[in-house]
Amino acid sequence: MISGIPFDGPIGAVRLAYSQDGTWIPHPTFEEGEEATFEIVVAGRELDNGDVAVMMVEAGGTEKSFTYYAAGAPKVTEEVIAGGLEVCKQFIKESIKLQRQLVASVIATRGPIVPLKYTPVLDYSAELFAAVEKSATTKLQPAIRIALKSDRNEAIDLATAETLAELAEAFLRKKSRSKKQFVRSPRSWCASALLMKASVSTVVHQPTCVQYQPKLV
Repeated sequence: MISGIPFDGPIGAVRLAYSQDGTWIPHPTFEEGEEATFEIVVAGRELDNGDVAVMMVEAGGTEKSFTYYAAGAPKVTEEVIAGGLEVCKQFIKESIKLQRQLVASVIATRGPIVPLKYTPVLDYSAELFAAVEKSATTKLQPAIRIALKSDRNEAIDLATAETLAELAEAFLRKKSRSKKQFVRSPRSWCASALLMKASVSTVVHQPTCVQYQPKLV
């Protein structure tokens, strides 16, 4: 946030523990975590409308969760986890608020934060991105909605393979390169990565590789 390195932040995160009396504890101590039945770590960013877009979730039961359940502790259901995702938002926003206060204090004492100069390097053209995005809409989006994990993974692999084959056929024909060269290219992963990226309906910009010189402080 204060380095000048290209960054689309801020991002906030929080750990919550689900206690034996059925309440979410933010930033739990080790003891509170051990006495809980469940823990969840959530990261997200704050949207312009004040809501929080969840970006990452890691969750799991504790070592003694089944012992606590046997003693009468409320079990963690999908509804409980959904509630935890809502509870986490206020603490993520608090973390983001602190970061913004830090930036304001640095600017007040040291002056504006100077962005580091860098050159965006795309591994693909706008034409290629559009082709992948179109394929993702018809092939990948139905696949990622399959409930059973094994069937979903199989469908995603098939959609990815079909899209890569189509791209190789269409774009290599234009560039007079062989499909073998395309598959072996160090950057051929980009088509597969873009297929996953384009499947998300909220994509607002293309991912970039960034080159910059670090600034020592």
